[in-house]
Amino acid sequence: LNFLPYVGALMTVLIVAVIALISFDTIAYALLAPAFVVLCDVVEGQFVTPMVVGRRLEINAVAIFIAIAFWSWLW
Repeated sequence: LNFLPYVGALMTVLIVAVIALISFDTIAYALLAPAFVVLCDVVEGQFVTPMVVGRRLEINAVAIFIAIAFWSWLW
């Protein structure tokens, strides 16, 4: 579900929340599982993936800026 930008993360959190609510006795413990999923998703999406992709592809910053400017203009 990671390939669906917002829907995938929302579905993952909802699935984990439902399973946690069924599994745990208190709501406080049940909310820890979806909170951990959100934390992992944020860390992966904002830090891990950009670092790995940035080091692997080694794209020039000027080329990225020109591509963003071009596609923004085209849109």
